[in-house]
Amino acid sequence: MNVYFYLAPQLIGQFSKKYPQLSFTKRGLQCYYNQELPRDILIEMLQWQGKKVEENET
Repeated sequence: MNVYFYLAPQLIGQFSKKYPQLSFTKRGLQCYYNQELPRDILIEMLQWQGKKVEENET
């Protein structure tokens, strides 16, 4: 069983290099049932994506 976090393509490009130990697909982050969720990394990704949305709105 897997859990997918769908993310912006720019975010995948940015964070797949920063966190090569995680399993990124072309659409997002894939976590496995036996893997602890990378909470701190997920929070960092959401903050990064939120900042990009704010930049695009101004």
